[in-house]
Amino acid sequence: MYYVAFSRLETHEALLGQTQFYAAESRYVVIVPVDITRAITLKANIQLLTGACPWDCGTTRGFCTVSGCSCNEGWAGEHCETATCEPECLHGECKGPNTCSCSSGWSGQTCDVFMCEPSCENGGQCIGPNTCACPSGWTGQACNDPTCEPSCKNGGECIGPNTCSCPDGWTGPTCEAPACSQDFPCLNGGACLNGNCSCYRWVLQWQ
Repeated sequence: MYYVAFSRLETHEALLGQTQFYAAESRYVVIVPVDITRAITLKANIQLLTGACPWDCGTTRGFCTVSGCSCNEGWAGEHCETATCEPECLHGECKGPNTCSCSSGWSGQTCDVFMCEPSCENGGQCIGPNTCACPSGWTGQACNDPTCEPSCKNGGECIGPNTCSCPDGWTGPTCEAPACSQDFPCLNGGACLNGNCSCYRWVLQWQ
């Protein structure tokens, strides 16, 4: 046996041949046997009359009807539990009504604008999601790592575009030449000229 709600006029006609009924909020409720599909709808009628919602549509996502939840804009699903985004998120996930959570490297209302995070430095240009095009002399994800071509030799460190920092005892654009000082004299009779070893004397000795 399942409950079904009728209006007053409908109830007067439906009561013919029925033996049980009672009043609920100025409406009559008649007890009648029905199939399970019909029973779900009838149950909804009764609960709607008493202010209850059998569908759990959420307090802000939708509202209850006899046939189920009617979802507000931005929500979908049987219980209005799924957020929707129109237009859809291209490179991200819909986290709320028309609210996209963008994947790394993307921004914009629909995640359709690529970006670089961290941003490109030293004149680099963002050409794709987290992809920088670096100018000459720079490399790295954000174009913040200097490059030296040719590379620094003898333990030298590249500290700027084509700029080597040489360890003690070496000099030159790429630290390729031995340096000389009081602490680092030239070997084999070489002469120290302006901080650089000149091997001219040593070469003459072998001629």
